[in-house]
Amino acid sequence: MEELLHEGLRQAHQKAQAAVAAEAEVEEVRQARRAARKPGKRERKAERTQQDAQAILRDVYRKLASALHPDREQDARERERKSALMSEVNCRRTRSSAPLPCPGI
Repeated sequence: MEELLHEGLRQAHQKAQAAVAAEAEVEEVRQARRAARKPGKRERKAERTQQDAQAILRDVYRKLASALHPDREQDARERERKSALMSEVNCRRTRSSAPLPCPGI
């Protein structure tokens, strides 16, 4: 009797595993179809927004670099100050995606 119960439980477990595997396969096919699909309106808008933000940041960086570049300064003190500011700007630019503190700031 106990063997019959264990056999029934083993078969039920196998069926459950097969069902889980089949569901995983169906989900994998769904994901593949989504990945192959053209980007929708929402995705295109998000992409444009990100590109616009990157362009704005690039322009701001270039303006800051132009204004703060130490090689354009004659005064040694001012050159040192601008060098420190330029280092901070460069550090912030490289860490814009992961806002970690910049050394010396």
